[in-house]
Parts: sequence; structure tokens; C-alpha cells
Amino acid sequence: MRLDDVVQARSNHFTGRRLSTSESDTLRKVRQPRIPEWLIEIMSGHPLADSKISISEENDELGVGLEMKWLAPADQLTELFELQPGISAGPAGYIPVGECLEGTGNQIFLDLNSPDGAIVRISHDAVTHDGRLDESRIGVVARSLAAFLDHAEFY
Repeated sequence: MRLDDVVQARSNHFTGRRLSTSESDTLRKVRQPRIPEWLIEIMSGHPLADSKISISEENDELGVGLEMKWLAPADQLTELFELQPGISAGPAGYIPVGECLEGTGNQIFLDLNSPDGAIVRISHDAVTHDGRLDESRIGVVARSLAAFLDHAEFY
């Protein structure tokens, strides 16, 4: 399944908002890590920002399910540059896209290192005491953004 096809088919289920031109421009100015243009275009063209999303246990590779909010650009940048695990995860190729709504404090990231843009859960304890990211502690929620959006329930 192609990401473009899934976004087109599911876009009417998204419950958030489209990015403003200013927000899109701000994301384009980020250099490290570089936020992919295709992701900015999806968030600009479809009401994904601030959408609340549920993934069932059956559709979560970790088998625990997920309740999250898709981050707006200001929240993405705060996570990347001011908070852990984003400070450590960003340079390693992970872009924050979601905030767990279940009280765990775990953040949800897009893995730019995976061939299909896996969606992963990174807990705060994945960052070592010296600020390095322990990638063995990252959990895969969906092997691709397309699969994630295809199985998501929006509310």
C-alpha cells in the first residue's frame, strides 16, 4: 500500500487541522534533523495535526495498543529541541509526530531510517544518563506510516 493512496483514502477521517503556511515554512527551515517535504505536504494538505488517533492492540506491533495526538509543528519543535527523548532521537533520524494520551509520557516518532517510515514509540528511559539514545529500547508500533494511518481510528 502506498502512503499517498492511504492518505487520500483516509483523509476524511482525520479529525485535526491542516498546517498554516507559516507552520509549514517553519518546518521547512529545520535543518537537523531535516523534516521531509513529503511529511510537511501531508500535514499541510490534510487535517492531521492535532488529530486524536487510536491503534488497537491487534494493529500495534508491540501488541499494547496506542492512544495519541498527532503533534502540531510547535509541539514537534519543542520535543525536538527542548525535551527528551526528542533531543537525542532527532539527530538519530527520528521525527516526533505523536504524544501518548495514555499517561505514559512516551512520544511517538517517525523513523526516517526505516525504508517505509516506521512509527515507533520511544520512552524516556531509552535515553541513557549521558544523553545517548539506546535504540534497542525503541518499540515499533507500525512498520510504515501508511500501515499506521490505514489501521488508525480517528476521534
